[in-house]
Order: sequence, then structure tokens, then C-alpha cells
Amino acid sequence: MTWWRRRSLRARITILATTMFVAAFTVAILLSVVALTNSLTRALDRSAYRTGADVAQQVSTGNYPTQLLAGSGGVFLVQVVDQRDAVKAYSPGADDYNSMLTSSELARARAGTVITVPGSRVNTEAPMRVIAVEAGTRAAPLTVLVGADIGRLQASAEIYREIGL
Repeated sequence: MTWWRRRSLRARITILATTMFVAAFTVAILLSVVALTNSLTRALDRSAYRTGADVAQQVSTGNYPTQLLAGSGGVFLVQVVDQRDAVKAYSPGADDYNSMLTSSELARARAGTVITVPGSRVNTEAPMRVIAVEAGTRAAPLTVLVGADIGRLQASAEIYREIGL
């Protein structure tokens, strides 16, 4: 405390103002990283839901191939599964036998929850956000699973955080 008292009023005000500026700048960077991450996540989810709706429309007509197109906008994997969780159609790169989600995750996804799965489960390096869109008919209900890679999203946020801090 004696060090502080020995400083002139001008020095103390300058030190205090500089400290407050650095703190405010740090908080602003952290808030903008959170905002950027949320914005990119929403955009990725919108793209996944759009792809899911397109595939669900195909599936509901009954004219869909066993090999589906994954779409764009960060969407990498698409699967169509039945009520027994058996894969009926899939995009290139997606497993043609095992669902991206476990039975409990699939139940949560069907209820509207976005599920994040590790990349190792879907043969990618980055984790995936998986959404579910209902399709098919009442007699033969199906679920379209759409997996979006969040690795690039995480990398973008990390780069922004590194530049800012």
C-alpha cells in the first residue's frame, strides 16, 4: 500500500484507468466469443434442420434412395432410421448399419434435443451435433438424423479468442 501512496495523483489515475480499460476490453472479447459461438451454432443447426426437412419430405413420399446426399452448410452425415433404430438410408460417410445415436440419445433427439456426439463414434475427428426430424407415415414412422461437424465452429471461436486475448 505504501507503493500506491507514493505515486502522484496523475499516476494513480492513469494506472486505474489503464486497468479498467484492460478489464473492459477482456470482458468485451469474451462476450463477443460467446456471441460468435452461439451465432455459428444457430446457423449450423438451421442448416441441419433444413437438410433434415428436405430429406424428410423425400422419405414421406416413399421415393428415397438408400444413399442420400448430405447437403451443405456444415452438414456431413444423414441417416434415416426406423422405430427399431435400424438404418434405412444414409449419406456417404455415414454408417449404413449403426445409428449415429444410441437408443436413449435417439429418444431425446426425437423429443427435440440437439445431441452432441464424439467424432470417434461417427468416424470423424471433430464432434458432431445431431438433430432429428420426424418423417414417414403413421404406419411406418421414420426419423431423419442429420449430423453437423462442430470442429470448424470450435476452431473459429478458438482463433477469435487467441487473436482477441
